Amino acid sequence: MPPNCRFEVDDAEDDWTYSDSFDYIHGRLLLSCLNNDFPAIIAKAYDALNPGGWFELQDVMPPICFDNSWDGTEFKRWVGLTVQGAKALGMDWEKVGQYKEWVDAAGFEDVREVKLAWPTNTWPRDRHHKLLGAWQNQVRDISL
Repeated sequence: MPPNCRFEVDDAEDDWTYSDSFDYIHGRLLLSCLNNDFPAIIAKAYDALNPGGWFELQDVMPPICFDNSWDGTEFKRWVGLTVQGAKALGMDWEKVGQYKEWVDAAGFEDVREVKLAWPTNTWPRDRHHKLLGAWQNQVRDISL
């Protein structure tokens, strides 16, 4: 690791008591981790950055189906029940769709939101998405 780089791993919902500011703060897959006020956590990140610092969030939305071919399936029902169950536990998985709004509201400048479709299998007809689905299957198989 370069001598000018260090990593801090902590609970974002706790008070941020770092003695130094950061050049880069990264959050990934937070949709199921944070139960409380997510805009307040974004504000903490803003306050903890050096001028010109970067804040990056990478997350996923609950599964969707672009062509509605899952209508009436148990998988669609399962996704809906899972999202409802998470809400009952205080975790709104659909909050990911509000990240950009909250990051803008915190005062960040030049905010960009990039939305990508990432298939979970090779069913898509489109060649590019079929390849992404094949890669996803490989990643899933490796992690088992």
